[in-house]
Amino acid sequence: MPYPETIAYIKRQIEKGIDIDKIKKALIESGYQQDVIDELLSKAGAPKPEKKSSGIEVLLKDAAIGVFLLIMIGSLVYFNFFNNTGSEKFSPNEQVQIDISNADTLNLEKDGFINVNLNQYAGNSNPLFTFEGTLCVNVQISGNNAILRSVFLPNCPLVENIMFTAVNPDGQTDSFNLKIKIV
Repeated sequence: MPYPETIAYIKRQIEKGIDIDKIKKALIESGYQQDVIDELLSKAGAPKPEKKSSGIEVLLKDAAIGVFLLIMIGSLVYFNFFNNTGSEKFSPNEQVQIDISNADTLNLEKDGFINVNLNQYAGNSNPLFTFEGTLCVNVQISGNNAILRSVFLPNCPLVENIMFTAVNPDGQTDSFNLKIKIV
């Protein structure tokens, strides 16, 4: 069978709706080689079979899409969640304002406790508080509150001075002395 007749045969088979794979099988059984068959099919205008992705190609493509989505979602989470621009910032020249005129002597009963709002001494700047100088008064700071608990033992002083230090996020500090009288 000469090639022009073979090309005409392939065209007729395609027009009848016969599958390309069946046409290839018939040509192979007739003794044609694979490269000749591919050339005849292209001359006959047969549609080329779509290349199917193999398993590893699909996995790599899915992995690339996953990495891209992870980076995008991670970036959105970082910029929207961790980058909190709504918080109050201290200006470089702002000092922690402490009004020590309110820091009078506090009376504390033996084995008793009082809750001190440290904001009344530091204004509205919301600093971080630390303390030093206690012997028989236990101090626990939680946020802007300090709980002073008297642990009265023999030989404990009746008056203690506790030095509270306020530190703002810029590292600027100010301190005040709170006098505690055990009654």
